[in-house]
Amino acid sequence: MSSVFSPSTSITISAPGEKVFALLTDFSTWPSWNSFIPAARVLASDQSSNDVNSETHLKVGHRMHFDVCMPFFGQLRKVPGGSIEKVTVVETPTSPTNAEQGTWRVSWDQDGLPLFLLRTVRVNEVTELRTEDGTVQCTYRTYMTFDGPFAWFVKYTTGGKVQSGLELWAEDLKRAAEA
Repeated sequence: MSSVFSPSTSITISAPGEKVFALLTDFSTWPSWNSFIPAARVLASDQSSNDVNSETHLKVGHRMHFDVCMPFFGQLRKVPGGSIEKVTVVETPTSPTNAEQGTWRVSWDQDGLPLFLLRTVRVNEVTELRTEDGTVQCTYRTYMTFDGPFAWFVKYTTGGKVQSGLELWAEDLKRAAEA
């Protein structure tokens, strides 16, 4: 069964995959480069960490609050309430669970609404490649899936803005990684 809608984007980044993935998973760096989600914090964790406030990297089991900014009337504005997400996948090319060797992956699911109303999944993938001249580059690919009855409302009211946000995230990540 296909999703109600699935915004996506990809971009080539002239930087090693490890550097790109480090920027993606270290949310303490997001305020310096990420216009779409300029801030995040851990609300709770499945891990045994006592102090979630000191966490700076996305980890499986983290329940996160993301500040979301979307373009409204020609400028980025903070979306009231933000977004609550749960990190479900963090894989490096050497992770035993990674079926796609050579790819870094981080993914999270929406965790703020009942699943019978809205289910979203966000996937971020970084695949490193070496050009003919030996230069290391990577492809960053991100996509989301939206399912459930509320997904139709999201699609028609802010679907274009979600797509623009993913594109903005990718462009910002490229700029930061290539700096």
